[in-house]
Amino acid sequence: MHGIRYLDIRVGYYSSSASGGERFWVNHNFYRMRPLSSLINDVRKFAEETREIVILDFHRFPVGFDGRRDRHAQLVEYVNGELERFTVPSSFWPNATPNEIWAANKSIIISYSDTRTAQQYPNLWPPLPQVSDTVGLGPNWNLIEIDPFPARTGMGRQTESTRAQVLPE
Repeated sequence: MHGIRYLDIRVGYYSSSASGGERFWVNHNFYRMRPLSSLINDVRKFAEETREIVILDFHRFPVGFDGRRDRHAQLVEYVNGELERFTVPSSFWPNATPNEIWAANKSIIISYSDTRTAQQYPNLWPPLPQVSDTVGLGPNWNLIEIDPFPARTGMGRQTESTRAQVLPE
């Protein structure tokens, strides 16, 4: 399957002693799911093996970041150290086409929801607004209202319920 991949990433920060040596974790809200390093390694390998574009949307920081600017800096430095050779500079924002990104031999867009941090690094794109299927989208994924923002992400469900998927009427 070809296309642009989008990953909505929520990162938690934990003391290394409480998390088996890993400080940054992918979270589902307040629940720690897997080490961020595992995800970053998978994305790096994908970038090395394909030319497909990946958007990493560091969208929320639910654990360990409140009032800790240093942790945002540590996170960005870690991600840059692993992925910088693939990252699309923020100067491409907001009108870059896939062909322009590929021509620059880049494939990873990093959007960072902490605007202060995003402004400090030349490879971090500004936050991407998210629109869910419960607010702002019509039944056919048409935007209900026009927003002048040049880019946004859409999240949705493919079915109304598990029952509709498993037991069709």
